[in-house]
Parts: sequence; C-alpha cells; structure tokens
Amino acid sequence: MLLLEAGGTDVVDAVPHPGLSPTNIRSKRDWGYTAEANPAVLNRKMMLPTGKVVGGGSSINVMAWVRPQARTAGAGRPKSFSERKSGGREPLTSALG
Repeated sequence: MLLLEAGGTDVVDAVPHPGLSPTNIRSKRDWGYTAEANPAVLNRKMMLPTGKVVGGGSSINVMAWVRPQARTAGAGRPKSFSERKSGGREPLTSALG
C-alpha cells in the first residue's frame, strides 16, 4: 500500500495548539475549498477546511468539548432511568461542576 499526501509539513505552532487552529483556515496549510450554496444554510457557501499538510484535515481542524447549557441538555429526547434518578446529570458532567 502506498499513501501519498500533498502539501508541506505539519510542524508549525498553529497545528498542535487548539487555540491557534483558526489561523490554519484559509492559510497556506488549507486547500481553500468552499461548498456550493445550500438552501439548508440560507444559501451560504460554507468553508471546507481541508489540510494541505501531512495529516490533512486532522492536522488543521480542532475538536473541543463544550458543556451544554442546562436548559438545552437532553432537550428533545426521553430521559433514561439513570438520568431521571440522577436529575439528568451524568457522573462525569457532575464531577466537572
């Protein structure tokens, strides 16, 4: 098997640091693709950040866990038995405060 990747190195400060991830978008580390206008998003043309470095999009995109607001957590789905018993808070979420 042969894997070919186009682009340069991902050894730059903006790649491993999540806080700098916005600086990767539309930079020399991004192919600069844009989606076609889509009625589902008010006919906007959304950016498609795709990495032009080793690792591709996995190198330039960031993942963040954001705690949901209490009023929206679990909205639209039935509560399980454990959620009803714990007041809707999972043990990990409760531990995070």
